Amino acid sequence: KHMSLYSVVVPVYNSEHTLEELYHRLEKVFRETLKEDFELILVDDGSTDTSGAICDKFAAQSSKIQVIHKKNGGLSSARNAGLAMAGGRYIGFVDSDDYIDKNALLNFANCVVRYKEPDIIAAQAYSVNWDGNVKLKCKDHHHIEGIFSGRAFWETAIKANEIFACAPFNAYKTSLIRCTHIYFLEGLLHEDQLWTPTIFWNAKSVVD
Repeated sequence: KHMSLYSVVVPVYNSEHTLEELYHRLEKVFRETLKEDFELILVDDGSTDTSGAICDKFAAQSSKIQVIHKKNGGLSSARNAGLAMAGGRYIGFVDSDDYIDKNALLNFANCVVRYKEPDIIAAQAYSVNWDGNVKLKCKDHHHIEGIFSGRAFWETAIKANEIFACAPFNAYKTSLIRCTHIYFLEGLLHEDQLWTPTIFWNAKSVVD
């Protein structure tokens, strides 16, 4: 079985008002950049609205989309469920009110080749309105370029005041997560603040 380059895990909980927009943005980016080399995993975390049915509708349209329906367990639980199913060489996390820039996945694919499959690819992140207008630059590593060990990258970013412990800001080699058994701690608020530095600390190669 062909292993996709990129798995995207989207935890979904009562997101019926944003899910359609998210899906159409993601689907367009995937088709235009990665073509068939991706999979989208929607994790319905016990939604009580129509989110689960919307996810099923999307999955019926493409074999590249998988849906997990589970009892509500929170964001960490949903991400871990998606991780368990992911078949891509890399994995990214997108929240249901996020979207990916049209050039992001092409840049990501180029980094995979240029840097010979690094453990983590760090990305830029912005807070935007749904019309695409930038409200706030969340992360911009303009002082950090090249390839680092995970520890060196994290230390350099801290010194430059350019670090944000947010899991969706980066793409991770799936084998790194599975080999280190570094999963999201369930039942913890602000779980990214623990998970993100821990996974970086265990990465041998990080590029920005």
